[in-house]
Amino acid sequence: MLGVDPDQLEEVARGLQRGSTAVQSSAALAIQLRATTWSGPGARRCHHELIAPLLAHAEAAVQALSALAAAFQAQAHEQRHVSRGVERRLILIIPGMGTDPRDPTTARRNAEVLQEELDRTSGPLEEYEVRAWSRYPAPPAPSVDNLNFAVLNDSSARIGARNLEADLNALAAHDPDRAVTAIGHSYGSLVAAQGVAADTTDGNSQVDQLILLASPGVGADSAEAIAHETRLRVQTGAFNSDPVALSQWFGPNPTSPEFGSQVLRVEAIDSVQPLRRTHSSYFEPGSPSLNQIAAAVAQHPLEPAPQPGELAGIRAEIAAKRSEEHT
Repeated sequence: MLGVDPDQLEEVARGLQRGSTAVQSSAALAIQLRATTWSGPGARRCHHELIAPLLAHAEAAVQALSALAAAFQAQAHEQRHVSRGVERRLILIIPGMGTDPRDPTTARRNAEVLQEELDRTSGPLEEYEVRAWSRYPAPPAPSVDNLNFAVLNDSSARIGARNLEADLNALAAHDPDRAVTAIGHSYGSLVAAQGVAADTTDGNSQVDQLILLASPGVGADSAEAIAHETRLRVQTGAFNSDPVALSQWFGPNPTSPEFGSQVLRVEAIDSVQPLRRTHSSYFEPGSPSLNQIAAAVAQHPLEPAPQPGELAGIRAEIAAKRSEEHT
């Protein structure tokens, strides 16, 4: 598709992603119907012959639409490379609770790991620089020995958002042609989203990609509320077993279909590891999660997103019930 306007390609990709979200919502309605108390003579037949196939087709459609959206996005990325030459992208990783701004060891390690992954998978027209950004007083992680629950309010996030916006403004003045990706993890997703939202208010921001990982909510109801009128791509990801991502403490879950983000398929290497370990392992070297984060940054093809309601699991549950009823 070389020669096609990359903005038009991205608009097609967004339309396909919206279609994927619409199918997800329709599947959710089918799931709700399955959970109703209707138990008439046609109930079993409806559940077995209508709802189960519908969920199967819905999942296939969602995966197909997501794959097409990723393909169009990749084409747009390639077209921009051909048109502009080497892309110079700065990636800022904004860590969450427990980060000491004077010694952000874990944040720096995560930045180094992502840098190595991008260097390993990037092409000659891609130039990435990953930095850990921790210029805010991150609240401590509560524990038995430290009953500090500052992480439950957004005071630190407001400070961080102001500092992030200021640094983005400084970058715009110093290096206006550089593209920026902001990645917020845990409480850092609140900082990242609020800082980027403030930066995009005037419709002119260098940040064109925001990735929210393990987010407890970002103080916004939708991706559009963050992007305003810019071309900002909002992508999200969370482990199924991550308790922080399930809390919705600061607003709706950004991975929900209603939020309107592109959901990344991030998976923990070991889903039975301790909860705190699970929450901090998104940048684990060699993990599917790291692979998808790097692919998202580089706008390479992504794995199909997980389906709301775990459609595959629901199909298996229906099949199991059908088998029980016929034995």
